[in-house]
Amino acid sequence: MDGRPPLHYHEHSNIISSIKIDYEDKSQDDFFKLLLNRKTTRNFDKNKKMSFKDLSILLKYTYGIHGTRSLYDSDIVSVKKTSPSGGDLHPTEVYLLVMRVEGLKEGMYHYNTGKDELSLIKEYSFDEAVEKARLFSAGQEYTSFSSVMFFLTTRYYRNYWKYRKNSAAYSVTIRDAAHLCQTMYLICTKLNIGCYTAAINHSNIEDEIGLNPFKQGVVMMAGCGVIDENPTILLEPKFNKFN
Repeated sequence: MDGRPPLHYHEHSNIISSIKIDYEDKSQDDFFKLLLNRKTTRNFDKNKKMSFKDLSILLKYTYGIHGTRSLYDSDIVSVKKTSPSGGDLHPTEVYLLVMRVEGLKEGMYHYNTGKDELSLIKEYSFDEAVEKARLFSAGQEYTSFSSVMFFLTTRYYRNYWKYRKNSAAYSVTIRDAAHLCQTMYLICTKLNIGCYTAAINHSNIEDEIGLNPFKQGVVMMAGCGVIDENPTILLEPKFNKFN
């Protein structure tokens, strides 16, 4: 190690031959354009609110249920969502710190996917909500300018019930949250809403929500808000086109 990071791509050291992949330019196709436009936003307009309609769409099509079925002729229910989940268990819950949403009080909410409802857990003043954002994101100021922070938690026994002796069960729950986060990014891109992920103080969030982290713990956070079209400080990198 010479202090430099590893190269941005990897070449295997023992190859037999190489074949160029054969692809056509899809950058003008609507779906592929959406993929290419996906990015992390950190410049938000703190003077504008996200619409409740956009938030509702984001919740339903990222985290919501779109189909159910019974397993083994029992009362055990499997659900269909827009993201895959290991064992079709979907153990991830989402809690929202709302700061700037039209028609919603500032506070901590839980999205009840079984009823398509937002349940208010704690109500804050605007200043309290903004301060919570700073606390939960370990002091990252830009998060307090966004509209909503989404805390993704795992109900561990939803997975461990099925995979009781599989040491990989925990890693499956992490992948579950990651799938949801990417779906959220794409929907935000479609809605022209800025989206981001950031480091968080897990224990502060769990204490605030009232979770027992051995049963349901915070896995990651994603946030979104109204994009600042004229930022004074540019927090987002520009990339050169590749090929």
